Amino acid sequence: MLINYKNLKTFFFDLDGTVWNWRDFNPQMRHIIEKLEKKHKKVFFITNNTILSQTGYARKFSRMGLQIAEEQIITAGLVAAKYFQAKGIDRVYAIGEQGLVEDLSAHGITVTDAARAVLVSYDRNFNYAKLKNAYDLIRTGAELYTTGRETSWIVGTEKYPAVGPILAAVEAATKKEAINLGKPSAIMKQRILDDIFLFPEDCILIGDELSDVEFGSSCGFRTAVVLTGIVDDNSVKEAQGTLKPDTILRDINEITRNL
Repeated sequence: MLINYKNLKTFFFDLDGTVWNWRDFNPQMRHIIEKLEKKHKKVFFITNNTILSQTGYARKFSRMGLQIAEEQIITAGLVAAKYFQAKGIDRVYAIGEQGLVEDLSAHGITVTDAARAVLVSYDRNFNYAKLKNAYDLIRTGAELYTTGRETSWIVGTEKYPAVGPILAAVEAATKKEAINLGKPSAIMKQRILDDIFLFPEDCILIGDELSDVEFGSSCGFRTAVVLTGIVDDNSVKEAQGTLKPDTILRDINEITRNL
């Protein structure tokens, strides 16, 4: 399906596998983001990866040569923080890294072992002790939440385990299913629709996983998939319903050629 990018006003990009491979921008992506902003398009970035906070990602963009405002970045950690804030939950046990702690702390959420909510996210230092803490809290009544279910993310040319395998351990131990606060959840969808003034029909979400497509579809956006990340051509061709993207971007420059 051909998309008229000129008529679109708001572009949402997934980060890992779409915009970058964590270490470097994917080919042409920096140029495309710059061109979109020069054309006065609104550009936002969405990620379930909480290794960095909203502020941390803005700094990462800056180090890589792009000036992106914090308000353009939506992390699952930020969504989780605002969700807990609205629910009156001010103490959370977080399996995650400093970026997650920063997003939670910025919204008045204390990260502590004595909590009634357990939040599972990316954690490169996950261990048995953290699993045991989560197990004990949930066994005595704490609710279980997660920032996503993706199984891998891309660093350079390698794939690394993401939040999914960690969450699987916690769910298996506790026999509880986590409430997802990241993509493609209705909670993240509502956060975006509440925080950003937009008309869904004027928006597109560009990602590298079918869950990105599912999320964009649920928001009423156009959807596009790049093949620089997790999903492959065969999976996209076999996708049905809300998992089927409007287009496959085999050449990312297609966006700027049609602006």
